[in-house]
Parts: sequence; C-alpha cells; structure tokens
Amino acid sequence: KNALLSFKKPKTDVKKAPHQTPVFWHALFRTYSAKLIVGGLLRFLHDIFQFAGPLIQSKSLDNQKKENDLIDYQEVNSRRVLSFFNDRNQPQWLGIFWAILLSTTVFCQIVLLRAYFQCQFLVGIRFRAAVTGLVYRKVGILFF
Repeated sequence: KNALLSFKKPKTDVKKAPHQTPVFWHALFRTYSAKLIVGGLLRFLHDIFQFAGPLIQSKSLDNQKKENDLIDYQEVNSRRVLSFFNDRNQPQWLGIFWAILLSTTVFCQIVLLRAYFQCQFLVGIRFRAAVTGLVYRKVGILFF
C-alpha cells in the first residue's frame, strides 16, 4: 500500500480529571485566544481612529476660534472644515496639515478594519475546521 494513503492514529495518553469533563469550546478558546485578543485590539484601535476625525475637525475649529470670533459653533462639522478653507487669514501649511492628518486617520481606519476582518475570518475558518475534524473523528470511531 501507498505510505501516504495509510493513516495511523497517533497514540496519546489522556489523563482525565475525575471531577471535570473536557469542554470543546474551552479548548478552542485556549487555542485561539491570542488571535481573538489581537483581533479585539485591532478593532479597538479602529474605533479610536473613528473618533479621531471629529476631534481633528474640532481642533482645527479651535485654531480658528483663537483668530476669528465670528464663527457659529452650531454648524455641522463639514461646514466647519469648509469655513476653514474660506478664511484667507489662515496659513496654507495649516490647512495642508489638517488635510493630511484627516487622510492619515482614514487610511489607518481602513488598514485596521481590514486586518481585523482578516484575523477574525481566519479564526472562524480554523474553528470550523476543528469542529468538522472533531465530527468526522467521532463518526469514524462510532461506525468504523
């Protein structure tokens, strides 16, 4: 017979605690807990960057407030940014700085959210493979 096709089960010595039965979900969590924690941290960082955009806009508005007292503070955030561009007294480098900063935060949001979904997708696939392998192993023991 072909050596690749023959499958030998590894011999393992499993010591069970007399008062505790093994729980499959606990084993899965212990196995993939690092990936789950990394995914949670990625999502947390993404959420922080989501709040960064409005904070940056309010910061640019605070800079205008110091120089111009005629701004209506009930305006929508997009009008706040547009009013920054309409004020000719503001230096050009400051506007470029705020635009680059906003673009960078949006870019970081995209990268972090993509990394989070990739990490959680891999954990989900590995969970599914583990459950499927367990079911097939159980069926093989029962019927063969």
